[in-house]
Amino acid sequence: MTKQFFLVSLFCIFFLFVLGQNEATDSLDNGIDLYLLTSSPGAELYTTFGHSAILIEDKNAGKTAVYNW
Repeated sequence: MTKQFFLVSLFCIFFLFVLGQNEATDSLDNGIDLYLLTSSPGAELYTTFGHSAILIEDKNAGKTAVYNW
């Protein structure tokens, strides 16, 4: 009985989590896209281990910004 209760509870939690994720992504569509840009290692000291940047694209405002680190 305890094992069945545990499995049913686990299934219900998983089901609610999946439904919550779908609703959250539907409501967050505001025209802004985020991208992670990565490159391979280079010859310069600051690119020895590769390089990363975040690109933010706002389609509503027509603006694009890239933040390096």
